[in-house]
Amino acid sequence: MESASRGARLPLLLAVTASALLAAASDPAPAGVPGEDAVPRDDLSAEEIYSRVLANRFDAFVEEILLASRGAKGAAQKVGLRLWWRYYPEGHEAREKDVVAKVLARYFEPRDLRKNGYLVINRAVGAHDQFVYLPSRRKVRRVNMSTQDIAGTDFALEDIIPHEMDDATYERVDDAAEQGTLCWVIEATPKPEIDSQYSRFRLYVEREHYVPIKTRYWDHQGVEVKELVAPLDGIEEIDGVWLAMRRTARNLVELTETELHIARIVPVPDLAESTFSQRRLTAKRSPPVPWDESGD
Repeated sequence: MESASRGARLPLLLAVTASALLAAASDPAPAGVPGEDAVPRDDLSAEEIYSRVLANRFDAFVEEILLASRGAKGAAQKVGLRLWWRYYPEGHEAREKDVVAKVLARYFEPRDLRKNGYLVINRAVGAHDQFVYLPSRRKVRRVNMSTQDIAGTDFALEDIIPHEMDDATYERVDDAAEQGTLCWVIEATPKPEIDSQYSRFRLYVEREHYVPIKTRYWDHQGVEVKELVAPLDGIEEIDGVWLAMRRTARNLVELTETELHIARIVPVPDLAESTFSQRRLTAKRSPPVPWDESGD
């Protein structure tokens, strides 16, 4: 199933919507199902809003994203990345080992980055396990992903994997209008053990489906360094989940920007546990993808 054929376009003008984009990974503990209220509640707490943002996602999926970046002088770079992601709810045996979610990410373009990849094991307590594999060095290294961008683009890995509930503290601030729609606005402060590259980030969440359509990021010196924008006309419904299929990251310091497009995303509830291992990270062939069972 390809998203283009399954997604239903969100109307450009939503009656009641909001603004912001997802950021990086711990336990959602959803307060309700997105869109369940006939009339959006104005008394939701920051935690309730963010739990509903996290509830609007698949338990496991395979995704292919394309990124196109432009420098201040117009230089362009194109990058392709595939992600295999799985969340472990309460009661799963992985939770007994403090594992909340896992993601394997591997490049498929440009050619000189093929087989490079990342493995992240998100833990409920303490720092996450984060690994990078570079075929040129023929070894897996433990790293801090917060300091690494995606192949020179304006996206970091933590920008495309949502922070889990326990990764930060949350505060609701004044509602604001974005893209012509009123948004809930919440500010998240990552906990020290997460070792995020951001001191805080602010999400603008549209009210109908709990999709962030804008996110603003500040570094540890208090400087606003980045913003992510997801246009309302790029939000699609796929198997009951509302997704921002297009996003733009703008570096406010370097004056560069990168456009991200989800080319394909397929829910895979029974995603194999063997997908998330250092052995798979270093393998010549990626795990199979739903649109090509042979892998690459």
